[in-house]
Amino acid sequence: MDAAKTLISRGLPLRAILFQVFSGEQYVPEMKLTHLAIALDAIKTAMIEKVRGEGKAIPNEAEFQRRIKAALDVIEKEFNAPEEAEAAKLIQRRLRAANDWSERERWLRFWRDVIGYEMTPEEQAVLAHRNVAVHVGYILKTEYDLQNDDDPNLDRRPYDDRLRELVHDAKVFRNLVDRVLLTILGYRGAFVDATDRAKTIEIADTKAEVT
Repeated sequence: MDAAKTLISRGLPLRAILFQVFSGEQYVPEMKLTHLAIALDAIKTAMIEKVRGEGKAIPNEAEFQRRIKAALDVIEKEFNAPEEAEAAKLIQRRLRAANDWSERERWLRFWRDVIGYEMTPEEQAVLAHRNVAVHVGYILKTEYDLQNDDDPNLDRRPYDDRLRELVHDAKVFRNLVDRVLLTILGYRGAFVDATDRAKTIEIADTKAEVT
């Protein structure tokens, strides 16, 4: 309880996260994955930016902007043709944003420094559903979709086979989110394995800085 109060006071939207976690308790695996992906993203962003105060290469944003001014001036000078105006603006905009960690770096720091956990190959594969679930809205292509898409890399197994696999993947994802949430709340011990309710998963002590 104390850990939850501390994290909430430092910016963790625990109520919203729990809403997404509990909303993921449904049969449709794609909806389950979508809600769990939103919850996981919310935890990662809050823990990195608000709780730990990280996310930037140079902590002082004003100092970073001051130090890149000369580079911005060079870009404006070198791309001074009228037809290059839009390109110059794009390059300058990307440079101004270069102080922010990439999403890849945020996830790397999150798993290593916040959670202190190295995902299994299966968990890493299942985590790939996150972007598709959040940005596309559905993961499995129907038979109609497959008939109208000649991409040779598409999974063309029968829909039922792919659906059964996705149901399992959603349970693996649930285990991952449960592990993350329980870890940041300071819990160490066993929790129920969503892939087999007769089994449990252990959360060992970690040296990662959570609060």
